[in-house]
Amino acid sequence: MASVQLADMRKPYVSGTLLEKDLPTLNPIELFEKWFLEVKEDGLMYESNAVALSTTTK
Repeated sequence: MASVQLADMRKPYVSGTLLEKDLPTLNPIELFEKWFLEVKEDGLMYESNAVALSTTTK
């Protein structure tokens, strides 16, 4: 079996910055709903209900 290099499988996830001033709403529920519907409707995502959640502090 060939040796699999996991680092070689990594995909870049850099697509710019997300600034609060550029958001259509500051309501997190409304924002999630907007993003989710966009992804669901464009049909490009295999599993549009897959989620990664993270939190941070200042």
